[in-house]
Amino acid sequence: ESELQRSRVHGRIPTTSTCDWKSFVNSNYIMVDKSVAIMDIMYHECPKAVAGLFPRRMGKTAFLELLQHFLAATTTVEFETRRKEFQKYTIYLEHREFFDEHFAKYPVIRMGLKVRTVLHPPAPAGPLHVGVSCCGVPC
Repeated sequence: ESELQRSRVHGRIPTTSTCDWKSFVNSNYIMVDKSVAIMDIMYHECPKAVAGLFPRRMGKTAFLELLQHFLAATTTVEFETRRKEFQKYTIYLEHREFFDEHFAKYPVIRMGLKVRTVLHPPAPAGPLHVGVSCCGVPC
């Protein structure tokens, strides 16, 4: 009995600067299809929160967007476009029953937890006037 394929490689152009799923869909960038991991998260005894602790540029954001576009009832990408795109993924090709049962069936809330720092505070909108007064009388 042959083992089912866990992942495929899509695209031909290497990139390290793109991390969102829509960019992979609209380009020919190389992406490793890890759609079967969605089943691992949903069916197996995973905790309620899954932490993906991997180094930079290892596909964390791309996988979370893949998960969002697979599970979410509504996204910025239309339903039929998403369904057509997923037809080349392992989860569709080899796990069709799971796909039909779960594709686009859930409400999804996405939160970004990226910490942003301000290296240089923004300049004031207009001239900055500093005034000192003593009991309402300018000093």
